[in-house]
Amino acid sequence: MKKLMIILIVLIFSSCMLMIILIVLIFSSCMSESEKQQKKLQAFSDSLKIALQVDSIMKVDEKNWNFDTIGVANGPVQIILAKPVQREYSTYKNVFLKYKNVSDKDIEGIKFKWYGETVFGDPADLGGYPEGFGGGYTDDLLKKGNTSSGTWDALSRNCKKIILAWPTEVVFTDGTKWKSK
Repeated sequence: MKKLMIILIVLIFSSCMLMIILIVLIFSSCMSESEKQQKKLQAFSDSLKIALQVDSIMKVDEKNWNFDTIGVANGPVQIILAKPVQREYSTYKNVFLKYKNVSDKDIEGIKFKWYGETVFGDPADLGGYPEGFGGGYTDDLLKKGNTSSGTWDALSRNCKKIILAWPTEVVFTDGTKWKSK
């Protein structure tokens, strides 16, 4: 008896679905060509709006993810100065950093990240992804308490200022590592 009921329910459901499909086909065939085109354009426009919203949300999340500086304030390296500098014999700019080892250990290597903007406040082209971000490293020995500096190729055409620079990873001479969280 249960099997018969299930079969009956499936048949009723199937016939309802078939009727719905027939109704949709009848109504769509009654639409003029311009109405059909308008419906298609509206559907395309709606999907484009959704795609643009998702894209902008992803860009905000990406930017926030790249600004991951948790733990940097208590880190072993302090950035003293970060600025774009003009390349010699070129219109491009590089990134200059001055930094200090504030830990009680000697440092063997440091990875940096930076974020820069144009004169209009837009993200600058600094060679990183997403736009506005860049990075570099040094493997020069930095004794505890000492200050050093360096210039990294960014080949930026439009960087006006470096908003933020920070160390992302530090390797000490004893083999231990520090990373921003």
